[in-house]
Amino acid sequence: MAGVAWALARGMAIEELARWGVASGTAAAMHAGTGAATRAEVAAIYEQVRAERIDA
Repeated sequence: MAGVAWALARGMAIEELARWGVASGTAAAMHAGTGAATRAEVAAIYEQVRAERIDA
């Protein structure tokens, strides 16, 4: 949720909100307990996340 909030506060597109959300959630899940991920960890994962809009 933190990644989505961060991207939303910066006016990013929905695809970017999704990428930052996935990246921050993944980084957080890689830490035991309630340990927080670093910005560098989140950014590294973000670069690996792909998102595209699907028109229904």
